Amino acid sequence: MMATTNKLMTNRFYSIILYLLFSCFLTILLFGCGGGGGGGSSSGGGEIPQEDDGDQDDDGDQDDVIIEGILSVGHIDTYDAYKIKINGSYAYIADFIEGLKIIDISDPANPSLTGSVSTTQAMDVDVEGSHAYIADDIGGLKIIDISDPANPYIAGSLLTDKAVAVFVKGTYAYVADHAAGIKIIDISDPENPSLTDFVETTQANDICVAGSYAYVADQSGLKVIDISTISAPAIKGSVDTHQARNVYVDGSYIYLSDCEEGIKIIDISDPEDPEIVGSLKTNNAYGLKVVGTYAYLADSTDGITIIDITDPTQPLLVDVSSLTFKATGIDIAGSYAYIADRSQGLKILTIADYQ
Repeated sequence: MMATTNKLMTNRFYSIILYLLFSCFLTILLFGCGGGGGGGSSSGGGEIPQEDDGDQDDDGDQDDVIIEGILSVGHIDTYDAYKIKINGSYAYIADFIEGLKIIDISDPANPSLTGSVSTTQAMDVDVEGSHAYIADDIGGLKIIDISDPANPYIAGSLLTDKAVAVFVKGTYAYVADHAAGIKIIDISDPENPSLTDFVETTQANDICVAGSYAYVADQSGLKVIDISTISAPAIKGSVDTHQARNVYVDGSYIYLSDCEEGIKIIDISDPEDPEIVGSLKTNNAYGLKVVGTYAYLADSTDGITIIDITDPTQPLLVDVSSLTFKATGIDIAGSYAYIADRSQGLKILTIADYQ
């Protein structure tokens, strides 16, 4: 009797094992070996794409993740990317205490470091011809020869009080020199730059030049400086804002990033009587660029903010991407936005849906 019972239990045990093996085989046959369906390369049933957590694949490539109409396609770490300028197939990054970084972006999905040069504390960068111009904080203006991007070197420099931004036009570099206002520097000989003149402002944070005027993002708002006589610049107009950080000129409008007040749109059809005509609040507005009917704003809290400015008096928020963590600089080239992110380096996003 005991032997019969043991035989029955043994047979039942083998039956259960065979059943489990068959079930497992059937599951693999039907659904693949993705560990419960969570690790497959594609998803069915209209699954919603998840937000990028910034992790990388095992092979070191950044995941491609769509947030609304923005896609992250490329990334490279730097120390403290503050501002960025795109010129041709290179991104020039003001990388704070690590100076200038030159990144090859000919393949946006795989950016690579080409060259670098140390400076005091790179805050901003502009590029003209074979030179990059660095606003180098207490190091003043640094002029970098980039004729060979793999071997850049400092060709010239001029000390200023606290250079935080630079804009180059023709043979002059216009430097936002913080509490010392605006410095106009003759760069006709890049190896021997010289001070032409200056204008005192409250606290100059950024500068942009169009026509015979320089437009300054000043701590107290927008300042309009007549530079028609370069040796005798003078403030001709102003408008108060909360705390102007960056400025961009597009046609007869100024786009001003205004800290936690977001973006201000200012009519400069009469440069000596500027008028705020539109605004849109964001959390912590920094760099901005305007292309066509969109303003692209680097907000260090919200991420990349895209604003429809078809009607400058009624700007409309159309997308916000959290694919960046501390964005302070932005430039646009083709269908890509290039972001200087202080915690992530260079981030490259596609913006084809907003062009």
